[in-house]
Amino acid sequence: DRELTKFIKKDDKYYCQEDWFELFSPKCHNCKQPVKSKRITVGTRTYHPEHFLCMGCGTSLVGKKYKTDLEDDIYCGVCIKGAIAKTRKGETCYKCKLPIIG
Repeated sequence: DRELTKFIKKDDKYYCQEDWFELFSPKCHNCKQPVKSKRITVGTRTYHPEHFLCMGCGTSLVGKKYKTDLEDDIYCGVCIKGAIAKTRKGETCYKCKLPIIG
């Protein structure tokens, strides 16, 4: 049984906290659950800090530099090179053959 002592009012209607978060809180892009407190937002995507991970290697990107691809997927500095190379076939440096990013 839920105890309905804590509630939130929105548009003259009352909601218990659990239902309010389910209905109105942004959802984490990775786990699809409501983000109830600390959050990280990149573009249109929201993440729990523990789910803010590189799409390539799974490393936590909290407090670290990251890059995004055209779909707002997040990558560490190493993995973005491979992701961009897959989406921009042929756009590499003529001499060293590394993918052109940015």
